[in-house]
Amino acid sequence: MANSIEERLPLLDKEIVRFAFSLSPEMKIKNGVEKYIFRKSVEDLLPPDIVWRKKQGFGTPLNSWIQGSLKQMVTQKLTEGRLVKETFKRDRIRELTARIDGGKLSMSGASLIWTLFALELWYDIYFENQIPSGAGR
Repeated sequence: MANSIEERLPLLDKEIVRFAFSLSPEMKIKNGVEKYIFRKSVEDLLPPDIVWRKKQGFGTPLNSWIQGSLKQMVTQKLTEGRLVKETFKRDRIRELTARIDGGKLSMSGASLIWTLFALELWYDIYFENQIPSGAGR
């Protein structure tokens, strides 16, 4: 919860949680439909396409972050970061940073860059005791 978007807060009310734990499994899942009783309880309040839709993830705008406001920081961490320099092939890192500059990032490329960036930040904070400028602890 500390590092994500949480939309379930109203559902964490003590009384609602207590009630949910008192329900039998058959009331929670019916014919493979999860959260059945919850869906039924809001059926008259929301459109059916919302009530009965499948669970959806939250898309993270990695490309916008990597090629936007964090571009300089991401590029710097990938090219100058100690862990990345000592662990990964320099040619491959140069290839990745060139994609940032060229604006040619696939979802898998953006995900790989973000993972390496986060890994380098983690290393800096926990092993080098460096907090990136503009970031709080």
